[in-house]
Amino acid sequence: MIDMLYVRYSLTESEFELTYSRLDAYLKKYIPLKPLHKDNKEKRGVYITYALSKYGLQEIRLRKSQYNSFFIEVRLRPQLLINCCGYYKSTTLDEFKYAELVFDYIILDILNLPVPSIRKWKVRRIEAVADIEVDNALIPYYIQLFKKGHILEYFLENKYSRKYWNSKTNVYLMANKVTVNWYDRYNTLKAKEKKSKDEFIDYSETKNILRFETQVRKVNKPLMEVLNVNFLKTKVLDHYKLIVGKGDYHTINNAIALVLSSTSRPVGLIVMLRLIEETGSIPAAKEKYTQQVQERGKKSNPDDFSKKRILHDFNKKLQQIRRLNINPVTIPEQWGIPTLKNLHSLISEAFYTE
Repeated sequence: MIDMLYVRYSLTESEFELTYSRLDAYLKKYIPLKPLHKDNKEKRGVYITYALSKYGLQEIRLRKSQYNSFFIEVRLRPQLLINCCGYYKSTTLDEFKYAELVFDYIILDILNLPVPSIRKWKVRRIEAVADIEVDNALIPYYIQLFKKGHILEYFLENKYSRKYWNSKTNVYLMANKVTVNWYDRYNTLKAKEKKSKDEFIDYSETKNILRFETQVRKVNKPLMEVLNVNFLKTKVLDHYKLIVGKGDYHTINNAIALVLSSTSRPVGLIVMLRLIEETGSIPAAKEKYTQQVQERGKKSNPDDFSKKRILHDFNKKLQQIRRLNINPVTIPEQWGIPTLKNLHSLISEAFYTE
């Protein structure tokens, strides 16, 4: 459910100075090789340490803003607080109750910082995840089909989305406040290890796992509002439903046969299925559909062919196909796979069974 949290607590100036003093003294005494130091990635007034990263507190920051506001911030991997070997596991809400106790013990009892329990902190960022077991041989096919889905322009135009678009192991879509990252856990780690100078801790447990992760930034909500199964589930499933929907994947011929057997008005839906197959994705089909309709509109009344009206018609047909439990994106015949199950129900169930 939760992979990472970035939490923050607001301090007074005197609390900030005391926090700095106590944290600095502890690190100099017990972990001198990883002291509190200025964060060179920040413009001003930020001190950082990675000294407690192996215990789940991956970063501790002390921040003084230009407006004379003071904060302590922690980038937290809650699973590592309760399981020193839990590098590749997410944390359920039940497990977080124990992680919370360990966090408070470190921050309040060991470091003796003048802050309250983590329950009183606010969340700046959270990574909500669902790990789904999928045959490793099928994961690359799912990745390719996801990339043909209904991805909106603000994702496609982002420079980081474009940077990682050609990855064979993940779908990475970034926007202002959110990042959608669906990826092959095992092969992503394998690729990272290959680029790294270090040997990774055994990650064989991640084989056959397709992770659906939504990174939400600028949350600014109290922790206890965020630790909610509906909040986490919504953050993951909303983007999945938009991009993929709930329909199973079929080859074009099978999809057309299903449309013919399911509706009395199949022609427009079949044309849409063939257009998506021909152009290679829903966004490309939308662009071509808009051009075709606007071209026809020049010969009649242009007011009847506004872009808004055209997109409404396109999306309407898209939803009609989806309501038949058919995915508008079809499986290439050369794959030799007649159908692939939609993972929506498995993602939804993951938030209650983990």
